[in-house]
Amino acid sequence: MTSTPVPAAGGGVACPVGRDWSLVSLEAKLDRLVALQEAANRVEAEKVEVLAAIAVDRDRRILADCPDEDDTEAGTHGRLEDWSDAPELVAPILGVSLGVATGRLHTAVGLVQRAPALVAEMAAGRLDGYRASMVHADLADAPAAVEAAVVARLVGHARKVGGWVEPVGPLRRRTRTIVARCAPDLPVAGARADRRDRGIDVRGLSETLDEWTWRVPVEDSRLVRAAVEEHAGVLRSETQDLSVPQSRSDALTALVLDHTKVTVHLHAAVPADDTASDLVRLTGFGATDTTLVPTTWLRDALDTGRAVIDQPLLCDPNTGALIAGDITRGFRPSTRHPTPCTTTHGATTATDVDPRYRIPAAIRRFIAFRDKTCRFPGCSISTTFCDLDHVTPWPHGPTSPHNLIALCRRHHRLKQTPHWNVRLLPDATTEWTTPYGTTITTSPVNLLNTIPPAPNLAALPPDPAVDDPRHEPDQPDLRDLRDLSPMERHLTELLTAA
Repeated sequence: MTSTPVPAAGGGVACPVGRDWSLVSLEAKLDRLVALQEAANRVEAEKVEVLAAIAVDRDRRILADCPDEDDTEAGTHGRLEDWSDAPELVAPILGVSLGVATGRLHTAVGLVQRAPALVAEMAAGRLDGYRASMVHADLADAPAAVEAAVVARLVGHARKVGGWVEPVGPLRRRTRTIVARCAPDLPVAGARADRRDRGIDVRGLSETLDEWTWRVPVEDSRLVRAAVEEHAGVLRSETQDLSVPQSRSDALTALVLDHTKVTVHLHAAVPADDTASDLVRLTGFGATDTTLVPTTWLRDALDTGRAVIDQPLLCDPNTGALIAGDITRGFRPSTRHPTPCTTTHGATTATDVDPRYRIPAAIRRFIAFRDKTCRFPGCSISTTFCDLDHVTPWPHGPTSPHNLIALCRRHHRLKQTPHWNVRLLPDATTEWTTPYGTTITTSPVNLLNTIPPAPNLAALPPDPAVDDPRHEPDQPDLRDLRDLSPMERHLTELLTAA
């Protein structure tokens, strides 16, 4: 068995992965945990500095092309939202969505430019990145001088009590208390800003559950909660094994659906004799690619007209992408079935061509159903909020599904720059090329739920760490550093210096 050294907090190498920690005293284990946390804090500090430097570097490129832009921190934050491609460059490296990457870049720029004392605490190993980012988030709307004064008091308090001992909740309360003393008007302005942030976010939690995050003004929340709790109590009295959270979810769902009339249009084959399965898998229905719904729900929806089965769809056998078929306009009444594209005699197909720049409604629905979200790598914005872009600009490229993709406004603009390129392949996959030559592929909705073939492992190059027991992983080849992320490069350099 081979082991991989872990960089010690002081720069040495100790405690290889795979060590039998049951032979180590509790005191030694706690000391090691302290050392590892301090090392992680220092790495996180450098990561913040690197992210901020990347954001500023890409911002300078924009300023060079647009010298009239606002050359301030506020301008940098604004361009991160609208123009900068820094989120697109760092998201694949961090393994996060574009929204998360954008948030981390905002935080990094704010910490470096407005709260360097917090970054210094991280670099000294005393403060972790999460609590530092939470403190900055509570101070982001404050003037820079107020943030600096509040941070100085927080640092002084930490030194006085022997460290950053408070978890996130008490630390944020302390921060808001100091803000109220330093700038009494800010909490009132913050409350007004909070009300503007009301909204609902939805994400797919699994094949059977969506997760809703609802931000609602407190005075409305109290009334809504009273109505939900009242109805939930009735549901629990009718079903004894219903938990409180379950009853609240069912109550809110019932209150909404009782005031709504919609029809789900399904393009699916439901076996008439399939009575053994409790669940039916639908593709392209929920927030995730595939969705499991109760068979009883589907049968009842079909019987009552809340769901109808439209004509079947033709899909690519490999990618599952929509090739031909007519898509209805949203959750329309069951009597309004989809109409084909006016350029065809049958169903709308991927090769339909309209001579105009304006995209026909049938083709718009076709693309929205095929793509479901923005086709830029890592972007999950629904096609409801996307433009339909001619991959090859019209009139050089036709108005046709094989030349159209859904792009959110941000990535529509990004595609127009000379630094990014995209190709739409016949199977509806897209190939994006970054400014540095990296190719990233995105896929359409896999309506067939096909599984790609397993790779031929025998054709892959051997892994010396597995195939050669004499391999020493603690002596990395610095020639490969260009292929590593900033954090990996930092850890590799620590190992090499040891």
